[in-house]
Amino acid sequence: MIKEFIKTYGDLADSTTYNVTVKPSDDNLHYEIVVNIVGRNYQTNQWEYTEITFEQVIEFTLKIDKRNSPFGIWEVYIQDGDTILFDFIPIYGNSGEVVENPNSPFKIRCVNVKYKVTGLKDLN
Repeated sequence: MIKEFIKTYGDLADSTTYNVTVKPSDDNLHYEIVVNIVGRNYQTNQWEYTEITFEQVIEFTLKIDKRNSPFGIWEVYIQDGDTILFDFIPIYGNSGEVVENPNSPFKIRCVNVKYKVTGLKDLN
């Protein structure tokens, strides 16, 4: 699912987060986080309203301050392994590559990610 997501949305460059919801999962043993974004689909070249659901959340950080809004997205660092990490405010490493920001004000680590398009953005 993550490879398909990255193929479709890339690193979410120039996207906007407009809603973040935290709720218990259906089994009440974990939490789910739903992040709604407006992002560009690189396969269709259209802007879409997309709902990203992070399941079995292990780590969640969301800090809001005047200097660093987590809602305008420059790009997202996505790591796929035993767990999945979305760092919405990553940093650049010594070679200019995007890496995880240990002090990121907005990141989610979870076991599974799902997404669905909820609408198209009218640019007219």
